[in-house]
Amino acid sequence: MGNHLDINAHWIRHLDEAGYGVWDWNIITDQVCYSKRWKAMLGYSEDEIGEGFSEFQDRVHPDDSVELWANFNQFSSGLTPVFLHEFRVQAKDQSYRWIVCQGFVISHSESAKPLRLVGMHSDITELKNAESQLAFMAHHDALTGLINRTLLHTRLEHAMQVCAHEDTLVAVCFIDIDDFKFINDRYGHSVGDSVLLEVANRLKKQVRIGDSLSRIGGDEFVVVLERLPNEQAAQKIFNELLNVFKAPLLMDEATFSLSASMGVSFFPHHGTTIDMLNRNADTAMYRAKALGKNSFQVYCESMSQDLVGRLEMEADLKEAMTQKQFELYYQPKVNLKTSKVVGFEALIRWNHPVKGLIRPDEFMPLAEDQGYIVPIGEWVLRQACQDLLSLQDEAGFFGTIAVNVSGVQLENSGFLQTVEQIFEQPDITPKDIELEITESAIMNNPMRWTNLLAQLQFMGFKISIDDFGTGYSSLNYLKKLPVNQLKIDKSFVDDLTFDEDDRVIISAVISLAAAMKMSCVAEGIETQAQLNKLVEMGCEQGQGYLFSQPLPLKEIKTWLNDLNALQNLVLL
Repeated sequence: MGNHLDINAHWIRHLDEAGYGVWDWNIITDQVCYSKRWKAMLGYSEDEIGEGFSEFQDRVHPDDSVELWANFNQFSSGLTPVFLHEFRVQAKDQSYRWIVCQGFVISHSESAKPLRLVGMHSDITELKNAESQLAFMAHHDALTGLINRTLLHTRLEHAMQVCAHEDTLVAVCFIDIDDFKFINDRYGHSVGDSVLLEVANRLKKQVRIGDSLSRIGGDEFVVVLERLPNEQAAQKIFNELLNVFKAPLLMDEATFSLSASMGVSFFPHHGTTIDMLNRNADTAMYRAKALGKNSFQVYCESMSQDLVGRLEMEADLKEAMTQKQFELYYQPKVNLKTSKVVGFEALIRWNHPVKGLIRPDEFMPLAEDQGYIVPIGEWVLRQACQDLLSLQDEAGFFGTIAVNVSGVQLENSGFLQTVEQIFEQPDITPKDIELEITESAIMNNPMRWTNLLAQLQFMGFKISIDDFGTGYSSLNYLKKLPVNQLKIDKSFVDDLTFDEDDRVIISAVISLAAAMKMSCVAEGIETQAQLNKLVEMGCEQGQGYLFSQPLPLKEIKTWLNDLNALQNLVLL
């Protein structure tokens, strides 16, 4: 670096060796020195770049330069004491690298004007690529490239606002391919995926510019039509969508004759919220199936028999809380490198006196809507603590228990106080408990939860983001949140062994977790091939039916005493 940096030579060398590129600018002489690492970061040797300011200035990406130099000019003129900015710089091979730059004033004139600035760069290209990749995958279906439920929700919300202002209508059309399960069962998922891709391409040709087409899962598609003058104006489009399925489809020497059932709801006639519109369109679609399939039905109130069932479940749910009909099942979390059981996830089950065992996805949405999730969540946390004591005493297990926490619980003003009361007893401490919060609940308003999660983490809890990858997590927010663990959603693990997109996503999440010093857990491991691939990719922990299905406490104790099969599973 020469005499220009002799004062901080040791510091500069230390940063250089740590992987940071260092620069030093003498404002008086307008001389800028760049460290060896700074040059290497852009693919240059030490003698290829001189000491002029233009050596750096000319390499900044045009789209980033205006904001960058506006911020830097404020810094170099003394208006701001510290400089921090992310931008792109062109490397020797003409590619652009994302860097984050930090700058500090280390010498001032008598009038407090900066005389000398130093700073450092670090290459964040891989993180930026991962963020971009996750952002696209979070908003698009991996198979068809269509927008997914998350982005559809945003577009529908905007369409409703526009149409309310213009006094026009929005149509929400649910499309379900009739008897599609037969294709998957008879010909395999590979052929089934090819059929779905062809259907998606055909539907795209029938959707108007400005309207939205989404695949929300399986063989289900949703079309949102905007700015309709009346309901009749949509009839022709619905018929054209149905006609998409009439032309035979040739796939791998097999010819498929498809049909679809469609259900439609209109805003504002059939609902003024997204949930109402989706629910009513879904209800109309099932009515189309019941009437013989291969048709579309527009929602009407007489279809809402499901509302009666909902009210019955609501009454049963109230009774379940007073009659102690809930029970916790446990699914093990396994260290994929050592085969050691490191924890369990607590999963609630409802022992209904008439309907039998009810899974949480059947009643928890209602519990959240009605606010029952708050007392239910408190019971789950208390019971998990008691069960962990039992596992310690009777099975010699000293790992952690993971408990799911919903966004509704976080929003409850008494949540933190309830947690503190539960852990007043010394037998179980917060370090024994992981709190799992879905990505969608956190990223809905990440800054809102930062303080609460920080308090929980300070108490000793480990914070885990569940279903990671199914919602858009900005790395800018993620790096600020007090999070210890990312859980890869089962939907990505399902097709891991043959879907390159899923492998790319999982690899990106594993790398992201490692870069941010978080642990990583893969959910839904069901086959040895999936396990082998995850181990190969460096995934730290996993859970799924391959190890064990969720079991009640008594059976989990028995399972813990017989782990020979588990030991063999993790061996490649």
